[in-house]
Amino acid sequence: LKLPVISYDAANDGQFVVPGENRGRIIVLNTIGPGHQKSPFMALVTQGIPSQTRLEEDQLRQLDAEPGPADLMQVEVDGDIAWIPNLEHLESLAAKVMV
Repeated sequence: LKLPVISYDAANDGQFVVPGENRGRIIVLNTIGPGHQKSPFMALVTQGIPSQTRLEEDQLRQLDAEPGPADLMQVEVDGDIAWIPNLEHLESLAAKVMV
């Protein structure tokens, strides 16, 4: 199994940064796009231990921020600001390296 690993910062036209003094981790995601059969998973570099959160639409407030290519939108959740990733863009980057 080949697993493409993507830096979210680099995908947003930034620099690749290993988080936490080389203590970065990865999260593995299921792909959902047209390339799912060829590459059913991709990974994102992350800092800390990621946790899954279930949210309802009324818990999110969309903010007026300029998204990067890997961002879908910026939101506020319980006072915290977060970016919702553009999974289609991230999967397209993963597909390019799997050729």
